[in-house]
Amino acid sequence: MAQKELLIANGTVVSTGSDPVSFLYDAGVFIVGDTIKEVGPTSELKGKHPQAEYIDAHGMLIMPGLICAHGHFYGMYARGMGLKDEPPSGFLEILERLWWRLDRALGKESTYLSALVFYIAAIKAGTTTIFDHHASPNYIAGSLDTIAEAALKAGVRSSLCYEVTDRNGKEGALQGVAENTRFMERCLTENNPLLASAFGLHASFTVGDETLSRCVSDLQAVRARHPGAHVGFHVHVAEGQHDEDHSLKTWHKRTAARLRDAGVLGPDTIVGHGVYLDDDEIEILRQTQTTLVTNPESNMNNAVGVPRVLKMMEKGICVGLGTDGMTYDMLQEYKCNYLVHKLNSHDPRVGSCETFRMLMNNNARIASHFFGRPVGRLEAGCAADVILVDYKPPTPLSAGNLPWHLQFGVASADINTTIVAGRVLMRDRKLINGLDEADVMRQAKALAPSVWAAF
Repeated sequence: MAQKELLIANGTVVSTGSDPVSFLYDAGVFIVGDTIKEVGPTSELKGKHPQAEYIDAHGMLIMPGLICAHGHFYGMYARGMGLKDEPPSGFLEILERLWWRLDRALGKESTYLSALVFYIAAIKAGTTTIFDHHASPNYIAGSLDTIAEAALKAGVRSSLCYEVTDRNGKEGALQGVAENTRFMERCLTENNPLLASAFGLHASFTVGDETLSRCVSDLQAVRARHPGAHVGFHVHVAEGQHDEDHSLKTWHKRTAARLRDAGVLGPDTIVGHGVYLDDDEIEILRQTQTTLVTNPESNMNNAVGVPRVLKMMEKGICVGLGTDGMTYDMLQEYKCNYLVHKLNSHDPRVGSCETFRMLMNNNARIASHFFGRPVGRLEAGCAADVILVDYKPPTPLSAGNLPWHLQFGVASADINTTIVAGRVLMRDRKLINGLDEADVMRQAKALAPSVWAAF
């Protein structure tokens, strides 16, 4: 059976996933199946591929789909929800009074709908790849399949994991271990290009030695069964000071050192946040080639601080950009990250180019590594994840000033068309992937009272 051919042209092709950024005017992208086959001038591509379905970009920017390198779909049901206690005054209280109660209130339907709501938001914001970190202690077995069902229905490329923790007892921890290994086996066996997996851990301070050792040994067993597979851990590290204090008190070493010594860190592992990492721990990330993903809006919302990611990047650590589930609008997160480092350093010179590299270069590098093919670039052989951006710049736009147009001009409302793996999910700001947004929101809203009652 012949693969579908799609030609998107008559726009400005902006390729940002590798250096240097390139602009190709009056150009397009030719797609066969789920892969970009050719990038070139509009007239040339139309002449060579007259049989292809044609999308006229009408002068819009043709860009790679955006990537969220760390998030939590299940947080959707916290929106507008009242707490049962006094407002938390610190990060540990936020976990205890909000997130660790909410995740216990989730079941199959709420897990599915929370993912679907955020997938719709992602598509509308031009986010085509998401790394999710899930928790639902009263619905563990099969939970990743439920989110995968939503991912495939929506059509968004997704890396999924379950958060292993000891805070719900040994049985809960072992169920989390089993869910991660089971879903990894599914992904590695099925080879669905839209699905990838990681081994989720909550954080050092909620995972004891016995559980951590079991996680490491089970992951090693998966790797032994699938040589060359890029599967590793996805874990929160030093998001709050408590993580470091607990590690020093319990194991007499800082968090990153403990995880390194346990065999958690490495080139196949993503650590989230890293707000309280000291110089030695940053060096550990560098030496182990571990990826760090920063989540500025969440860090600001939780008042935990600003991680020293600019220093990490100077040392050669791959730093990506995530949202921690606050949003799936990566342009919004981009703008936040751009500003917070200027404020934190009292230096208006920093943060601009680094933020651009995080979102456009490093996130593409992260996704390409874990999905086993080039993602986040508009080049022949890359995954066909493409967005059309209806941005009409009031000043000249070029490869040299693109970061500042993204900061001060482009908005998610400008995303006109979203394509993942060659499948058009949204066109002219209308979902065409089979999802009824109004119906999904109605179902999610109808379920909210029961989730909140169980909170």
